Amino acid sequence: MNSNESSCKFNLASLSECPVLPIAILALAVVGLAGVQVSLAWSDGTVLRQVRENQTQPLAQSLELQAKLDRLAVGTLQLADSGNANAKELVERMKQAGVTINPVKPADGNGGVKPAK
Repeated sequence: MNSNESSCKFNLASLSECPVLPIAILALAVVGLAGVQVSLAWSDGTVLRQVRENQTQPLAQSLELQAKLDRLAVGTLQLADSGNANAKELVERMKQAGVTINPVKPADGNGGVKPAK
């Protein structure tokens, strides 16, 4: 090997002649960044799955409460239709508040609200 030939040995003076080290450092940084991003995305996905699972019970409870309130409103409307003065006043106040009572139940049984799957 001739002393005039350039070799890629580690020498600070010869970095401009041998770009292996800067390219290796850049590649390592890119791989490290990609690894961190994948790790963060994986943990975010896990957190989102847990949040969704934690919403199933409150969703079921809210749908049950909504069905009970619908039955109560329909019962109040039926009482008002049969002549009950207090029920008539309550139905009138609900109308003023913007509450619409629909005495016909939807076929799905949960007030037309479809739970997320």
